[in-house]
Amino acid sequence: MIFSNWRKPKWQHADANVRIDAIDELRRHQGTMSQLQQLLCDDPDIRVRKHALMAIESPQLLLSINVQDHCPALVEFAENRIQAHLVSEQLEFSAAQKQDYLQRIRSKKQHIDFMLQWLRREQSEALELYLLGSIDNPVTLIALFSQTVFAKVQTIIIEKTEDEKLLNKLFSRALNNEVKTAIEAKLNTLVQLREQPAKVKKRIKLVLSKLLALRDQHNPEEVIASYKKFVDEWQAQSNDLSLLCISEQQLLLEKQAQIIAILEPHLAKMNELLAHQKSVEEQQAKRINQQRRVDALIDDLHKTIATVIDTNQPLDNLNDVIAELTQMSKHPSLTSVCQKNIDQALATADRFIKEIEHIREQLVAATRLVSQLSERKLPVETESWTEAESAFKDWYQQWQDTESKLGIWLPESIGNAAKLLVNQWLKALKPLRDARQKQRHWFKQRFGEVNGLIHAGKYRAAIAVFNKISQARETISSTEQHRIDDDYQRALHSVEEIKALESFVVVPRKEQLLKELEVLVTAPLADIQAQTDKVKEFRQRWLALGRAEGESEGQLNQAFNRLCEQAFLPCREYYAEQANIREQNLVARQNLLNELSELSNQMDASHSEDFKTFSHRLNQLLNRWRDAGDVDHDKYQPLHQRFRKIVTPMQNSVREWQQANAEAKRQIVIKAENLIGADDIQSSIADLKMLQQQWREIGFAGGKLDKQLWKAFRTANDQAFKRRDAIKNVQHQQRQELQQQWQSQIEELLSKVYFADEHLLKDMRSNAQALMQEINTYRSFNGEFLPKVTEVQERIATRQRQLKKQKQNLGYQLLFDLFASVDPAQKDKELLTKSEQFAQLSKAYQRALLASLNGEADDNSRIKLTVELEIIAQVDSPQEERELRQNLQVAMLKDKLNGAEVSLEEKLLQWISCGPLTEQQQPLLTRTKALFIR
Repeated sequence: MIFSNWRKPKWQHADANVRIDAIDELRRHQGTMSQLQQLLCDDPDIRVRKHALMAIESPQLLLSINVQDHCPALVEFAENRIQAHLVSEQLEFSAAQKQDYLQRIRSKKQHIDFMLQWLRREQSEALELYLLGSIDNPVTLIALFSQTVFAKVQTIIIEKTEDEKLLNKLFSRALNNEVKTAIEAKLNTLVQLREQPAKVKKRIKLVLSKLLALRDQHNPEEVIASYKKFVDEWQAQSNDLSLLCISEQQLLLEKQAQIIAILEPHLAKMNELLAHQKSVEEQQAKRINQQRRVDALIDDLHKTIATVIDTNQPLDNLNDVIAELTQMSKHPSLTSVCQKNIDQALATADRFIKEIEHIREQLVAATRLVSQLSERKLPVETESWTEAESAFKDWYQQWQDTESKLGIWLPESIGNAAKLLVNQWLKALKPLRDARQKQRHWFKQRFGEVNGLIHAGKYRAAIAVFNKISQARETISSTEQHRIDDDYQRALHSVEEIKALESFVVVPRKEQLLKELEVLVTAPLADIQAQTDKVKEFRQRWLALGRAEGESEGQLNQAFNRLCEQAFLPCREYYAEQANIREQNLVARQNLLNELSELSNQMDASHSEDFKTFSHRLNQLLNRWRDAGDVDHDKYQPLHQRFRKIVTPMQNSVREWQQANAEAKRQIVIKAENLIGADDIQSSIADLKMLQQQWREIGFAGGKLDKQLWKAFRTANDQAFKRRDAIKNVQHQQRQELQQQWQSQIEELLSKVYFADEHLLKDMRSNAQALMQEINTYRSFNGEFLPKVTEVQERIATRQRQLKKQKQNLGYQLLFDLFASVDPAQKDKELLTKSEQFAQLSKAYQRALLASLNGEADDNSRIKLTVELEIIAQVDSPQEERELRQNLQVAMLKDKLNGAEVSLEEKLLQWISCGPLTEQQQPLLTRTKALFIR
């Protein structure tokens, strides 16, 4: 045996430790793979097999170890080696091998921690998506959501998650806004699913309310159309009734049936009214058709008359139309309006036939006049305007006479030709008339100006204006001269008078003007500008008075100049002070330019986007520049040029910033307008509040545009909040209706409680419970009604207890009466069992009564049982039985401690069974009866 061991290689040695050492040697040599595989597959020691596996391990070999070919311990060891290599990456597994291994272990919960650790290191989107197909554990999903770096994986986890709290936790761990949006969408979906039964109930009640409201409407067409529409809405909404509980479904179906029953008489009445309306409309349509037929015949009559006039045809066609109209007038159903129109048309036709010769003569005259005017050339030169206008007036007079004689018989073609010619002539003569009107207006203004100057004492000015009038008068026609002759003669007379009086009037008026100027010197005006204007006015008035005769002219001028200088002296001081102020303003503006230049440098040097601060500072400086006061014109121009050079770039930058703000605000306005008609108004209001916050964070958008955008944004907000208020009002109305319905149900239940029997109380209890469940679904406004329904339930329970007590008392009374009526001498069981009262007793009472007939009357036992009943009922016993009561209490206490406690009802059965009732036991019956019947 020893020699045989020497001859065998170490890897086949009987000692497992030797074989393990041999594996290390085989690993260092080539060509030993077959021996290592043999050890892996056939060696009886698990340690050797593990070492062999480690010696030749590869991804493919490790994945091939399975429970069909290898022992569980080796399979588990291979699993551990695979996991160690996947985490440490000592062996390189292909993507297919990784997915194959993941498929093998993904359904095993004990590998969850490893898979999360592996995927955290691997960061493979494909493997994570593959794993998601087999895990539903929320804890695992949260862990994978937190560690993944792929948004798609997070999105799928969101789809698999149905817990709102869990989704809220995941929101803070979302990788990007898309994932957050998916979480918000899933939360909204879950909220909608949770709130869907309440919304379905609300929608169905709204449809029922609309149906019920039809009974107060009285427009047949609208009522019937609305009824069909609301019934269709009910059919559409009734498909969602399955989302509600059975009681709510039944209640809504009953309400719908009640409303339909209420509406049936009203709908029948509306159908009758609609049929009547249709009948009236048909009659009206017939009358309209009749009117149209009559109008068509009358129109044919007028066209026929026009044809006869234009073509000079015979009257045969006209007579045919007249005959048809005459036949129509005899129709029995003809309305009075149609009859009147036919009579008027026939009268017109009759008058035409009588006057046809005269009409034709006037038509020839009208045609001749139109031809004459069309042949005459329109005036082109100014010299021919007057003659042409006169000829046109004569022609127009003749045309009006002819037109009035023809009246309605004037053909439209001739009338239109005449109108066209008249418009052409009026257009051609318009420059003449406009020039003449302007000329007349000028003369009128000049004559008025002459009169005004004369009244103001400005004679020389008046004479100058009159000379202009005289010169202009020579250039106009004799007709126009004659037209203004009266005004001209009056003006001429006035001018001649003032020329004669001029030398006598100028000196006194100048002396008067000097006195007024002395007053201004003595009491100058407080307003310097007004003082200056007053001095200028005096000079203008002095010049307007003209010259005086003789040497007085020079003396008056010297006095006037001296007084003007004295009156203007305060103004000189004021203007000197203003010059000093303008110098100070110049310095202030130069300082402002320095501040503006500094601000411009700051804006150029800063890369910050805080234009709000720069814009505010710039506006402050611009306001100060605007209020800095006047500067001398020659000095202001260089300042202004430098100001524009500094300010323009800054304004451009601020304008670009404002434009960006305007665009941002415009987008907010668009979003706000899109939220107006959103289905979920509460979500819309929340979004609007967020938009309001964003609006406040955006800067100024510039002047008028900012106000316009704010107005649009404010309008959108107002509309949304108005819609929310309207919805709230509808909800409030629905809530009030629901509360009124609850109140009526509560009042109805309360009114029936004290008169209801057991069966009705049972139904009322179910109704109260259903009402309580319904009220509990409206937690926002059910606080007032929960105590009321609770009170109803308590009263129903109290009434049930009362009825139960009454029933028990009746049963006890029947038992005691029947027991007292049994004759102890006869003990006739047959008579007892055949009685009607016996059949009404319970089986236990029947057995106890029959047992009493079988036994003998035992006074001591019945006295003992009576005292025991009084002990159980906690009622005092007579004084003479005090000792017996104490002994029985001790005995009953022992029985109670031993678990042999007897109830009052069981003790009563023992009391009945204790033989028939004798005359001596009547007091015991009275005492016992008082314990049960109260």
